[in-house]
Amino acid sequence: MKNQHKTIINFDSKIMIIRYLLIVILIAFFLSNIFNIISSNFVTRLSYYFLQTFTQVKLVNLELIFPDGSIFLVIKECLAASAYILITLVFLSIPIDLKIIIKSILGSYIVFTIFNILRIFILMFVHVRFGEQIFDLVHLAFYEFISGIGAGIIIIYYLYKYKIKKIYPFFSDIKYLILEISKLKLFNKNR
Repeated sequence: MKNQHKTIINFDSKIMIIRYLLIVILIAFFLSNIFNIISSNFVTRLSYYFLQTFTQVKLVNLELIFPDGSIFLVIKECLAASAYILITLVFLSIPIDLKIIIKSILGSYIVFTIFNILRIFILMFVHVRFGEQIFDLVHLAFYEFISGIGAGIIIIYYLYKYKIKKIYPFFSDIKYLILEISKLKLFNKNR
């Protein structure tokens, strides 16, 4: 009986080239202003609707203005592009079946986006209910610690879900390439 959950290792050189091109393209996207503009618009508008459920807030030029005069602005650091880059690097740098890579990356992006939006909502709620000093403490904890752990847990979940074991990011590809070059040298010697 065939194990349906077995990770399919894929050292196809064309797929490897596609994986590394995707790494470059996606990292460039997550570092770009396009990602920042789209994400900050989306998160700010969602935040506005969320905040209206428990406070009077105004949305002016993508700034959330609270009744006490405080202004909340979703900046690029709030969008956690580094987490998306980490997810991209981990899944596109391992030689597994392309379908599993796509499912893992898309799933991780979606789950992390939801996590990040919830994080921003919690921070806004803390600011409204407890003030700026408590907000600063909670924000520091979220920014330095919780976001990184959240991204790590999401990555581990998808690695576990698709039974990806003993395949190491980048190292597996390098090892494969070294073996292929060795075979090629051996083949040319025997000719």
